[in-house]
Amino acid sequence: MKKKNSIVVTLIIVTLFLFGCQSQNNDINDNQEEKWIHLVISKDFGREIIFNKEVSIGDNDSIMKVLSNHLEIETKFNGTFVNGINGMVSTFDVKNGQQLDWFYYVNGISADVGANDYFLRSQDCVWWDYHEWGKGLNISSVIGQFPEPFVNGYQQHPKEVNILSTGNHYYGIDQYFEEENIAFHISVFESYDFEKAKTPTIVIMKTEDIEKNNFIKEINANYDKAGLFGQVNKNDIKLYNHLKEERTAINKNGALVQSFAVGLGNHNPLWLIVGHDEMAIQYAVDVLVKETDSIQWMNSFAVNDKMIIRLPMK
Repeated sequence: MKKKNSIVVTLIIVTLFLFGCQSQNNDINDNQEEKWIHLVISKDFGREIIFNKEVSIGDNDSIMKVLSNHLEIETKFNGTFVNGINGMVSTFDVKNGQQLDWFYYVNGISADVGANDYFLRSQDCVWWDYHEWGKGLNISSVIGQFPEPFVNGYQQHPKEVNILSTGNHYYGIDQYFEEENIAFHISVFESYDFEKAKTPTIVIMKTEDIEKNNFIKEINANYDKAGLFGQVNKNDIKLYNHLKEERTAINKNGALVQSFAVGLGNHNPLWLIVGHDEMAIQYAVDVLVKETDSIQWMNSFAVNDKMIIRLPMK
């Protein structure tokens, strides 16, 4: 009888121990949040979406690893260069000079390292786009991953955003940042040193104010070398395709939203929101912060009479 009781007691103790271990493991699993990124694959500057999902990642996963987990990829140079995704490969047509390649952006910034060398952090947004390039086309920063790069930043460099306006009116973009708990600082346009900026910067201005700052004036004058597809003039805003051919000009009721950074992998881009008048600027800001889905996966955009124009134009 004593032996039987001893066995029962032992079984109870073992059961309680195993239950306790299981409960502890469940607690550990509950405390481990799943890591994920938003992965988007597109072509023609975001016009055609091929893949658009939130996918799970592991510790120290590279972009290359995650990409190969979800899509068919072709690589070159010992697996360090993405040459093709889902059958669309880098090409160069000697006859017409057309060159197509894959480019990727992390949280709104054009990458300066290969996909093998960029290690992901949970909630990063990675966008691969297959498009024609050449003639000095060098896109360093994009609008279509907003609110990035202001949340997670590039290479884990989220920073306080500087917001400036030539008219001391911020059209609600400051309120949006505050509501979303995105760190920002209001700076004075006249005294701001754009060339030495060490944080992302947003500038809101009227077209007539482009001449007030030499740094912005130079970027605007050399829009093509800066990888931009809109150029601001006193009387209009000219819009271009990726070959730098003018497609249209907005003469009134228009505004332009585009971004620029010096070099690839620069986590301190300059965003320009420029419009003919306050109404046009207000609409551009409203599209950005209230209708974000409508400008996702765009390099940049313009608005004219309540119409959104994707840039570069076709």
